[in-house]
Parts: sequence; C-alpha cells; structure tokens
Amino acid sequence: LFPEPMNFVNKNNTIPFKQSKETPKKDLFHQPLYWSKINIRITQKWAIIFFLSVILSLTISSRMPSRTYKYSLGQVASLDIKAPQDFLVEDKPATLDKKEKASENIRAVYDFDLNILNGIERKAEHAFKIMAEYYSPEQNGENVKAAEPDQKEFEQLLGIQISKSGFRILKQKQFDLNILNYIFKLLSSVLEQGIVSNRELLLAEKDRGIAVRFFPTHEETNFNDFSRIMDLEQARAKVKKDARLFIPSSEKSLVKPIVEITQGLLQPNLTFNKGETEER
Repeated sequence: LFPEPMNFVNKNNTIPFKQSKETPKKDLFHQPLYWSKINIRITQKWAIIFFLSVILSLTISSRMPSRTYKYSLGQVASLDIKAPQDFLVEDKPATLDKKEKASENIRAVYDFDLNILNGIERKAEHAFKIMAEYYSPEQNGENVKAAEPDQKEFEQLLGIQISKSGFRILKQKQFDLNILNYIFKLLSSVLEQGIVSNRELLLAEKDRGIAVRFFPTHEETNFNDFSRIMDLEQARAKVKKDARLFIPSSEKSLVKPIVEITQGLLQPNLTFNKGETEER
C-alpha cells in the first residue's frame, strides 16, 4: 500500500530533499481502518453504559422521597404533601356494609333427598311380605301366634305404631300386598312436594328464595314458591284428605290402617344445610 520512498531531482540534477523513511503521523480523520473500528465499538459501549446509568438513576431517584415529614395520627398537615407512591387504605365501614349485603344475597341451601321415598317403600314392602307369608293359607293353624305379639312384630318392622283396630283390619285382609299400592301413592303425592321439619325457618327465606340441591344427582335449582312445601303436620293432614280420594268405596274399611301407616312413615325430605349455607 505504501510505495518505496522516491528521490526527486531538480533541473540542476541536485537532490533538494529526501523523503523520510519514518511513517508520518496521522490525525484523527486519517487513522488506519482497523483503528476506526475499535474506536466505534468503544464509543458504542460507553454510550450504552451512559444511557443505562441515566435510566437507573432516574428510576431510583423517582422512588426515593425527597423529604420526610413527621406527623402523628389525626394531626392536620400545614401544607399539601404528595406521597411518592400509591397507598391502599381500607374503608372498613364500606367493607362491612358490602359483606352484609353479599351475605343477604346468599340463598339458604336445602337438600332434597330423593332416596327417602324409596327407602320407606322398601321398609313397608318388607313388613307386609313377612306378615302376608305368616297369614298365608299354607300356614298351619297351630303356628298362628296371638294377635298382640303379631302387632308388635309388625310395628317393629315398620318402625311405627298403629291402632289395634287398624291392625285387625289388615289381619282380616291377610296383609294383601295390593294395599301397598295405596300407601305408595299417598307417600309419593306428599313427598314429591317436599316436607320440612321447620316451616317457619323456611318462610324466613321467602323474599330471596332458597337453593335446592337434589341427592344423589347433585343437581341444584333456585326455588321461590313455598306454597306447596309442607311440614309434617300439614303432610299428615293431606294424607288423610287424599286417602278418601285414592281408595275406592269398596275398600273404605282400609282407609284407617292405610292413613295410620302412611302418616307414620312420613318424614322430612327437604332439610336445611347449615354448613353449606354458612360456607357460601
């Protein structure tokens, strides 16, 4: 790139000067190429460091309070003070008010047990079958027990008590299994509407309604009409009224024992779930 030094001769063939073999110094605008690249890289690094330092300094300084103030709780400030950051201050009265409103909007949870009817029907069918076999024509007269023990045994099987006159009528009918059809029909017509143990507790939820959970399906629905839901006393009154409609006139003698058994077997199938309601 650099040719050998040359000697220049004037007209008199004399050598006026001779170029020095030393490499002349270069200024900043005439540096060799590789030096220029090094300088650019160094400049870029320092520029990045500088800008990062500026950004970091601004970030730290923006979070640092420029001045501190000594105030006690309830003291009125003598000038406007701007906090260096946001503060979350709980409004306790408003929070409590919202909690109470949220609690008021929660529906009470009632569990509707669909298995109760099936359980009652199985118990009644088992008791009637045992007694029907006992009084079947195949039984020898010597094996027939006295009326009193038979009634107690029947009552133990059902888990309820009935009158002696009612048991006497069933005994005359030899505990015909067809009697169960009337009992099951009466049970179904009442239990499907829902029976609660405390109707006053239920009516307290009339304004907002209740949430009814069905077991064992675990389905849930909101319920606002309480007109058909009964307590045990109302359910027993309905059984007595419906028995005269369901039982034909030819079997009117069965009304008494059927009503007694059905009323005795009734139990609440719609119960308040306190734990689930409080959790919600």
